[in-house]
Amino acid sequence: MAAFGDLLSELRRDMNMTQDELAKVLFVSPGTISNYENNIHFPDVPKLKQIAQYFGVTTDYLLGLSSCDLSPEVLEKRTASGKTWSQTIADVQTLTPDRQRALLRILDDMRTASIIETLKKEKE
Repeated sequence: MAAFGDLLSELRRDMNMTQDELAKVLFVSPGTISNYENNIHFPDVPKLKQIAQYFGVTTDYLLGLSSCDLSPEVLEKRTASGKTWSQTIADVQTLTPDRQRALLRILDDMRTASIIETLKKEKE
């Protein structure tokens, strides 16, 4: 798993933010952000929670304990069927490996079809 500083730097760059901009959001100095990103110092628990909330990830993700960067809010959102995404994931886990692969193929096909539809609309 990646180190906290590497993850923070990646999240910040993904949002096209400078260290100065992130420092202002978190009410810390740019030097503090640099120290975080270089793994010299680490945020206290309240600041860690603030960082996780700002970037929409879990503290486990920031600490390198999980590779899942989905926020708890995303997992608790309801799908079109009324189930939460976490319930849906649990349902998928109960499927046999063959059925999981089939479901993933369907999702890939649907994603590809959506991209093609979007490109066609842009050309019009």
